[in-house]
Amino acid sequence: MLETASRQAAQLDAELAHLQARVQETEVALRREAALLAREPAVVEGTRLNDWATLARGAPRLRTLTLERIADLVAVVGAGGAVIARVPETPPVTLPMLPGVSTPSM
Repeated sequence: MLETASRQAAQLDAELAHLQARVQETEVALRREAALLAREPAVVEGTRLNDWATLARGAPRLRTLTLERIADLVAVVGAGGAVIARVPETPPVTLPMLPGVSTPSM
């Protein structure tokens, strides 16, 4: 019985290591895409002007990220913290604060 528990623990450890590696790979890919998106002239200009229309006209990469399943949702946030554009367009969602947290943080 102890041997079975050891094997199960080893298997769980291996699965956890595999999942951690996948999460890290995904995080690296998302950070790379975010950096590329942040350098697109239309994103820079649309964010500077706080204008979603400029973003929509000039930044097809916003749509491509979701169509290629790189991201489920892309949100462009302006300097004031307000969402300028959401792709795909979704209704605004307000999440409740967690216990012990008084303000949102980035």
